[in-house]
Amino acid sequence: MKKFDPVEFLENDEDIAAFLQSAAERNDEKHFLNCLSHAMRAGAINQLARKTGVDREALCEMFSSPKPNPLIVAKVKAVFGTPTKELVRA
Repeated sequence: MKKFDPVEFLENDEDIAAFLQSAAERNDEKHFLNCLSHAMRAGAINQLARKTGVDREALCEMFSSPKPNPLIVAKVKAVFGTPTKELVRA
């Protein structure tokens, strides 16, 4: 049996945006970052860097750290409709 890969269903920018907006609405950072990694594999990294003002390197580094920078995560989530104040913990 073939393992499910959501990237196969992310065919255009609208699909990627809807996928990430849905993930952001769950307000679960781990789930969102997992979905974001799929979106990046689907080719969204350049668009995401442009929309967030965060460079590609910083976006990629989010996945190499066990505790991603909360400000970068907040910027990415804000692009998809989740208010930043809900994401940045003091």
